[in-house]
Amino acid sequence: MSPRSQHVAWNLPPEPEEVARSRETQPIEFLASAALAFPGVAFAGFPLSELAIGVLVTWAVVTILMAAHLMAIMVWAITYDMVAIVPDRQDTFYFAFANYTTLGYGDIIPTKRWRLLGPMTAMNGMLLFG
Repeated sequence: MSPRSQHVAWNLPPEPEEVARSRETQPIEFLASAALAFPGVAFAGFPLSELAIGVLVTWAVVTILMAAHLMAIMVWAITYDMVAIVPDRQDTFYFAFANYTTLGYGDIIPTKRWRLLGPMTAMNGMLLFG
């Protein structure tokens, strides 16, 4: 039911043409203005509360720490690959990750010569996780 027919059904006087036209475009104008205003409100014109700043700082720190841990795991995986500690080369990152996080599933057994690298990786992961 259009706004014009609602006015007729409720015995209201008809709206002027420009009011009816503006009601039809309101959702589009609202979405366009919200899309254009959001970056300005989010970054410049809106004062961030202490809680919001704390959340942003925490998110940034956690992201940096996760990236640092992933790089450390990658270094261990490259080391495992260089000394051929894992029978299947595709499992080196998985094996490094399992040892670094001290999970040690036991589904991949390192070669006998390099067995001590697994516990060393776990010890390094424990120390770096804090």
